[in-house]
Amino acid sequence: MRVIAEISYKDFMAIKDIEQAATDAGFKLAKSSYSGGVSLIPLGDNFPVYSRNADLFCGNLRDIQLFLEGIKWAKQYYGMLKLVDDKKIAKREQIVRNRELINLLKGTK
Repeated sequence: MRVIAEISYKDFMAIKDIEQAATDAGFKLAKSSYSGGVSLIPLGDNFPVYSRNADLFCGNLRDIQLFLEGIKWAKQYYGMLKLVDDKKIAKREQIVRNRELINLLKGTK
């Protein structure tokens, strides 16, 4: 007989907050394929097919929360310095994707 662990409402809401932060950063939570913990994998088709199921970060929920807070802090810090913003990041990512597509079509690296 399986025993299901009970979690409090506070823990449930903390998990939901971590899921939302992961989604905002372009990740989703998944069971780690290497350890018994939790991992972050890419959300959507941001990566090539062969790496979409890759564990980009593994750990427990607290580790993932700290990792996501670090990403958020870095984005805010660079925004405060007026170095980058979401539009510049999206534009640069699209340039890189276009370059990779052109190289793929040409058959070169």
